[in-house]
Amino acid sequence: LAAAAAAAAGKNLTEKLVAAAHRGGLPTAIVRPSLVCGLAGSPYPGYCGNLAGPVGMGVAMAVGLFDKLESVAMVPTHVWDAVPGDVVSSVILAAAAATAAGVAINEYAGEVPESAEAPLIVHAGTSTTYPISMVEAAYSSVDFLRDNPVPFKLPGGSLFKVPLDYVPNEEAVKRRKYWTGWKVWAAVNLLQLVGQTKTADRLKYGYL
Repeated sequence: LAAAAAAAAGKNLTEKLVAAAHRGGLPTAIVRPSLVCGLAGSPYPGYCGNLAGPVGMGVAMAVGLFDKLESVAMVPTHVWDAVPGDVVSSVILAAAAATAAGVAINEYAGEVPESAEAPLIVHAGTSTTYPISMVEAAYSSVDFLRDNPVPFKLPGGSLFKVPLDYVPNEEAVKRRKYWTGWKVWAAVNLLQLVGQTKTADRLKYGYL
């Protein structure tokens, strides 16, 4: 919760600085993406250049870092508000073009007059147009991994599906996270010993 609060506070302060610059005469726009995931298009659907976010979670499941149901901290039926990275890029370009052209899209200007001087704010997400639940995303990942086995997997790791009535247990999740941390530490050190420094760094920072 502390990390989430810090992230929210940082974004809030940043947007205030951007809004102040806008009022000062610098045309700006703000794009608010939800959880950014792999690409929807080129070079191929699902492509991602790092292990952050949901991509890292999928890789962790594939190689056996998340190998127990107790590792799951999600409520199965909740909406997974993810958005492909290239969709976010397109939204950013569209917002920049609209701002450069002086296009104003503000449905609240009539109710809140001062908002007419605010920068354009665009939300980039998918939950209102093509909502997918957490469990649907997890099932798709498991089905894909069973059809496309990874070349390396930790001993004892197994794929599993989350029951629809699953209820996360905070203490159990903490225990699994603790042991996963040790697995990552061991894997990172092993990769470094065999000269795979870049791969070790991707794993380390993807987990963090």
